[in-house]
Amino acid sequence: MLAVFAMELLGGYFSHSLSLLSDSWHVLLDGLAVLVAIWIDWKVSNNHAAEDRWRTRGVRAQGFLLLIIAGWIAIEAWRRMSGQESIASTMMIVVASIGMIANYFQHRILTKGKENSTRTSLDVHILFDLGQSAAVVVGGILIAISGILAIDLIVSGILATIMIISGLLMFFIPKLFGHNHKHHH
Repeated sequence: MLAVFAMELLGGYFSHSLSLLSDSWHVLLDGLAVLVAIWIDWKVSNNHAAEDRWRTRGVRAQGFLLLIIAGWIAIEAWRRMSGQESIASTMMIVVASIGMIANYFQHRILTKGKENSTRTSLDVHILFDLGQSAAVVVGGILIAISGILAIDLIVSGILATIMIISGLLMFFIPKLFGHNHKHHH
């Protein structure tokens, strides 16, 4: 995951693509989300009575991380609207394609584990990343064909909006992400 982050960060920096930079920071936050999920699993293994509470906290923490990166994307997109450097679309496409493949393998690994709300929210997060990388690839192709640099900002804006919606849902309604509420009879 750190290798993908470093590759996308450098690729985004050198290609001047905000959407690829956004994807790189999102990958880093995914690493933090994985650490949160592992920590939650550890907390639950030591205290089964508090499982619902800890899993809810884990989903909310992942939602909060999404909101952080979405805010950064919005600020950076606003800054770049005044003038944007050229974008190396081939580099953007290649690097985002590698990121997309890495996200696919992360998703496949996660689907083999025991299902719980923390794992489900992490899997949703990683599936979004796969979609985000695909959107960066499509954006790079459109830039290569049209030469319209604003496509990068449009893709970034769309991705930030989806992250905000997902982050808010995860933060305020964690039950949507597989949180199993125990019913007492």
